[in-house]
Amino acid sequence: MHNKTEVSIMGKKKVIIYSLTRRGFFSEIINLLIAKTYADINNYDFRVNSFFWNCRIQKGLRDYFIKTYNEDNSVFTAYLTRGSVVKFNLKDPKSYLHNVMHLLNKIYSIYNQKVIYANEIFGTDLTKESQYKIKYVENFRSFFYLNNKVEQIVQRNKEQFDLPKEYIGVHVRRGDKITTKEMGKIEMETYVDSILQKSGELKCKNIYVATDDVNVISFLSTSHELTSLSLYWNKNISQDGFVEYDFNRKSKVDKFIETTNLLTDIIILKESIFFIGTYSSNLSRVIPLFLGFDKCSSLDKEWYLG
Repeated sequence: MHNKTEVSIMGKKKVIIYSLTRRGFFSEIINLLIAKTYADINNYDFRVNSFFWNCRIQKGLRDYFIKTYNEDNSVFTAYLTRGSVVKFNLKDPKSYLHNVMHLLNKIYSIYNQKVIYANEIFGTDLTKESQYKIKYVENFRSFFYLNNKVEQIVQRNKEQFDLPKEYIGVHVRRGDKITTKEMGKIEMETYVDSILQKSGELKCKNIYVATDDVNVISFLSTSHELTSLSLYWNKNISQDGFVEYDFNRKSKVDKFIETTNLLTDIIILKESIFFIGTYSSNLSRVIPLFLGFDKCSSLDKEWYLG
């Protein structure tokens, strides 16, 4: 888990207030749904704080989704980073803000007694149990419905791509996942081999490629080995790799456009007949929740909950 979760007792029933922060979109959504699953299994109430969420435009989760959870967007229950200890780093301005938020959280605790601030309250062996996984998949599927505005944008994007009815979906993650070494770089030749193999098995020559790096498209579209296949991709993507730091500095308008492009990709991928990705990527781990684990393959890790 990447975020901190606050658990408080309102009356007799505990309440988890989960704070969305400034990480990648699907990192936030995955952790949100894990927290919701933990709350369900333990019979806790559940609320969300989107005060600091980097993808927030006006309404928090309602900016993108139909079904959302009650939001408690008080600054007293918000936080930017995981960890509930005071940080002493005079050279880092962020440590001052962290400490201010820590103080506000503590003040909130005084007036809401029996509050627990936990770094990874649901990062336990419980997440390895089949019951937890089943409930998590159920929660993800029931949550992931786009609101009318975003749905219309996604549909307009899809119409531009002129996708065939059947296609194989491929996701190639680059950007800061590679530069920070959170995941190993899978060479493009490996993707080509996997695409050719699955295309032959399924007798499907249509390939949709979702990526955060236009260089990936340049490579695949000019690959001599793939000339017999029809490649499709999101032509609204122009960056050479997603970088969280750069995204967080963009305007709300640009963030919304980039996020709806991302959502376009995931809607298209989850409607493919087979998916090829890397489970070290948050986006790739989402697709099997809709498409089914037997219709997905990862070029690096096994699927995991987290």
